[in-house]
Amino acid sequence: QEALYERISTGRRQRLHQQIGGRIEQGYGDQATEIAGELAMHFERGRAYAKAVHYHHGAGENAARRNAQREAIEHISTGLVLFDLLPDTTERTQQELTLQVTLGELLTTVKGFGVPEVARAFARALELCRQPTETPQLFRALLGLWTFYVERAELATAHEVAARLLQLAHTVQSGRLLVWAHLSLGITLHFQGDQVGARH
Repeated sequence: QEALYERISTGRRQRLHQQIGGRIEQGYGDQATEIAGELAMHFERGRAYAKAVHYHHGAGENAARRNAQREAIEHISTGLVLFDLLPDTTERTQQELTLQVTLGELLTTVKGFGVPEVARAFARALELCRQPTETPQLFRALLGLWTFYVERAELATAHEVAARLLQLAHTVQSGRLLVWAHLSLGITLHFQGDQVGARH
């Protein structure tokens, strides 16, 4: 199989991967995400990078559901690398934002909250939050950064991020986000020794 594969020209290989990926995608229809890893490989080798990113994301989510976090991180990281080959569009920004937040959350489960890779993923997600419609992603990115700073005992910065979380939660009037924001600020104040503020 490998010998035959090597005899096929690069251009023909690329076309074949695109065609095979397209046929499999069509055949599976709405269930295509079940074989996202295979589709990601075909579209990546076929240089259909937008579809490859989409399916790497799906494969990452599939792996995370099976508690295969390292495999999930690999798929999400590959998807992020492929973003460099895509044109700069609003859709690409939204997709990268989702992948960065997902990567940050996966990294915390595998490497812990205080590693630099976690901060980089959430900081990049924060940079990508430009629109009010991105509030849920913005909140997740801020919450991830807050966890990173608390874990490293950088409490002044953690306090700033927690205050931002509370402000954002009040702005969107979300009860669920308010709970998380109050919790993060309360924990930070507790660690800073302000027990009255923490209790409030």
